[in-house]
Amino acid sequence: MATKKTVKAKPSESKIAWRFEPAPKAVVYKDTDAKYVGSEPQHPSLDEQDTWSHREYRIRIARTLNWYNFTQDSKQSQEWLLEFLNRNPRRRSQAEAIKKGELSPGSTIGYVLRAGRLGLRLKFSTLRSVVRALKLKGHDSRLSPVAEEQVKVEVPKFNIQDRLREKAQACMGDLEGVFDDFVKNEFKGEPKLVDLLTKHNIQPAHVKYIATAVQRNISEFELVAEGKDSQLLEGYKHWGKRQVKAVLAWWQQALNDCNSYGIIKKAAKAPRKKKAVPPEKVVAKLQYLKEFAELKLKSVDPVNILTAEELWVYNTKTRKLGIYIADSHMGKLSVKGTKIFGFDEATSVQKTLRKPDKQIKEFNDNGKPAAKKWFKSIKSTEIKLNGRISQDIILLKVYK
Repeated sequence: MATKKTVKAKPSESKIAWRFEPAPKAVVYKDTDAKYVGSEPQHPSLDEQDTWSHREYRIRIARTLNWYNFTQDSKQSQEWLLEFLNRNPRRRSQAEAIKKGELSPGSTIGYVLRAGRLGLRLKFSTLRSVVRALKLKGHDSRLSPVAEEQVKVEVPKFNIQDRLREKAQACMGDLEGVFDDFVKNEFKGEPKLVDLLTKHNIQPAHVKYIATAVQRNISEFELVAEGKDSQLLEGYKHWGKRQVKAVLAWWQQALNDCNSYGIIKKAAKAPRKKKAVPPEKVVAKLQYLKEFAELKLKSVDPVNILTAEELWVYNTKTRKLGIYIADSHMGKLSVKGTKIFGFDEATSVQKTLRKPDKQIKEFNDNGKPAAKKWFKSIKSTEIKLNGRISQDIILLKVYK
């Protein structure tokens, strides 16, 4: 039969928001456990802990909680939590709720408080998690053995979305570390979240996960600033109004960085190369009159419009002769559906021909420069073209 082993815990050196006195009692665990997992985690001096990076702190927290999870149970965790709550008159109602099963913040809270009493300096992000857990109301079914028997556990399939969310969570963990440094440095510094998002290569579509977490922090500190939540006020009572205002501004800057990152990523993204469309397909929907026997006119191949600077058209129904001139910025005319695009709306005009048979012959006898000069000499009102090509229109000529 395994024997019980007691280990004397060293006094607490942790200086955090709550007091962990009196000195903790020695923890009891199986001798066989000590053989495989070692004795209860002890922690170095506060000066040495101050030199830890955020990653080193997270590793220490993880190893400590793993040890308690292996050697202790929820009953022991609850006992440590109740000891902490009963030392504070304002929290005795919570202690009673936990005893009755009305409030179940989880075993981790008791283990964290135990580590704090043994000298582990709990960073602000850890303390905030404790405060949030203590604010939860109602029974947590995850702690109920009966509920666990009734629920069928299904292992979710790991996909790319899960992987991207993990990256977002890792980035948020680093941001919490930057925030801890901000508090430690007397509320000086910036989140520089754009650098963190770039480092973790977070995609714009997944910035929303981080933005949601940041917004949650903003909402919490807005309540602290308003002074309407008694539990939050107790948790942050060691801060003055100036510190709370600085913290709120810090998280708001982090939210602005989220928005800026999305804009930067979109700007840096190379534009998608459009697949080349065959010219015949571009002009396939263009409706025009192929031949007009009365004046012996035939339309040119509409494909030539795509490389033209000028297009001359004749409306057989209205007797109007028009010229499309390419916009100086576009350089060439274009076709989309049944319309001409890329033309200069100011210079692209049409005029009514009084004697079409004679005037069309005169037009055909002229070249590109002479045709424009001849067109200006027509005594008729200029009407601007709208780009629409119908089945009454002959495509007379194109000039490149």
